[in-house]
Amino acid sequence: MDNIFIGWSGNKSLAESIAKIINIRTKHKAIIGGGEPKDMFIGAQVLRQIDQSNYAVLLVEDKTDSQISSNLMFEWGYIMAKMPLNNICTVLINKSPRDLPSDLLGTWVFEVYYEKENYNEEILSNQIFNIIEKAFGSNTSMNYFDLIDRWNQVFSRLKANQYINETEKVEYLLMGCLAAYYYMDNVPFRNVLNTFSGNVTTNEVVAFAKSYVDLFIESANMTIPISQDTFFRLMQTFETTQSRHKNLPNELDTLLDILCNDAYGLSCSLFLANCGLDQETIEFFSNKALTCYNNALKEIEIFHKKHNCPCLYLLLNSYLNNDLGHLYQKIFDDQEKYRNLLQLSIDNRKKLHQTFASLYPNNVFLITKFEQEYIIALSEQCNYMENSFMKTMYEKMIISKFNEWQKELIYT
Repeated sequence: MDNIFIGWSGNKSLAESIAKIINIRTKHKAIIGGGEPKDMFIGAQVLRQIDQSNYAVLLVEDKTDSQISSNLMFEWGYIMAKMPLNNICTVLINKSPRDLPSDLLGTWVFEVYYEKENYNEEILSNQIFNIIEKAFGSNTSMNYFDLIDRWNQVFSRLKANQYINETEKVEYLLMGCLAAYYYMDNVPFRNVLNTFSGNVTTNEVVAFAKSYVDLFIESANMTIPISQDTFFRLMQTFETTQSRHKNLPNELDTLLDILCNDAYGLSCSLFLANCGLDQETIEFFSNKALTCYNNALKEIEIFHKKHNCPCLYLLLNSYLNNDLGHLYQKIFDDQEKYRNLLQLSIDNRKKLHQTFASLYPNNVFLITKFEQEYIIALSEQCNYMENSFMKTMYEKMIISKFNEWQKELIYT
């Protein structure tokens, strides 16, 4: 999360309207320049606000005396000395670059115009927000996978109970379910969840997150079946989550549905791995798992069409196709379906590794994790390859990769 400073001249209400849009539509926090009337040293306060910000938006508009505010001009100069030019978005409102002081000629600016007799703050605010998004590009767009990439900082804020609002807390909790698995933080994350409280909706998400993490802890990261007691405890939470009254922003409700269906399906699969279950139980919960996996896959497609988050889309698809494939293999004895779904999972894992490496090149830890998941899935596929040449080629690559990782592990 970054702070976006908003400097204004002549129209604080417009600045407040734009700040509200930034806070709702992006992951970042808008800070409106200035102080309260009781503040004696507003100038020092504004400088602190700028120092705490990563981006700046300057709304350059004449005051009632047809002059740009001298305070704004001071802020503009300070910002240009402190921030990269790409992090500054200057919007001239009913002004031309020719109206600027000579020292600022050549500065990159955006221009907007409106008729004062037809002034509509909502329309103008949205128009300027679109300019801000275009100026800063993807840096202001919401991308939930950023929270997984920055898990160490996110987890520190979770432990310190530091958020802007309840919505941000929910975002951290949902992405924490995924991130804790990769960063081997399931137990610490579970301990932190015990300290959480919030409104009714947040508490429902906390209860779900606890069960989600418990599923991986109790199954030793999906390597052993879960007990009947554990399964029915988890099932109760997942049923409650599915039947909840939806009060979250639409994309968060959809994400919660996806994770819940995936976890519910996986818990059924891990319960079915127990010996001695009667045929009626096997049939009921295998169909339940099948329904959950398919619902999650449909929801992922809906989410993907509305939100540009390729890594999250590929990650969830790789999980679900893998889990659904093993359900067909072990319970329904449909080997062809299993191999087709395994291939889809492998394709998504490969794309995930490549996409993550291009978007987050500094996170070597997760780049390696995603590559390992791809190679492990590929090694499973080798058991069913009919083309002997391709099988030999893949096996050599897999062995080479495992040897490489083993040397790195010994060195570490």
